[in-house]
Amino acid sequence: MSWGLDIYENPYIKTYLKYFSQKKNKQHMRVTTDQYGWIMNQIDHLKSSDITVKQWEDQVRDHFEKLPAKNNGNIIAFLHASHRRVDVGIFDQFNW
Repeated sequence: MSWGLDIYENPYIKTYLKYFSQKKNKQHMRVTTDQYGWIMNQIDHLKSSDITVKQWEDQVRDHFEKLPAKNNGNIIAFLHASHRRVDVGIFDQFNW
């Protein structure tokens, strides 16, 4: 099953979707339940590393300002690269 990210009330996701919509002029692609779980694990990991919504927004804004037109802007790709932006490694949910 897949879902639109816009149904979730998470401030990190809402911030990402705001900039996604401004840049892409459309809704973010749907994600599966597993993908949503992975996204939330990554966001929770960033939050536990003291990355605030403001810090997140600064990086998201910068990301979309520099995003090539051919890049689809998927939040999953952004999260895979987020460690380069905030110096926090990706949460490895398989090795706790």
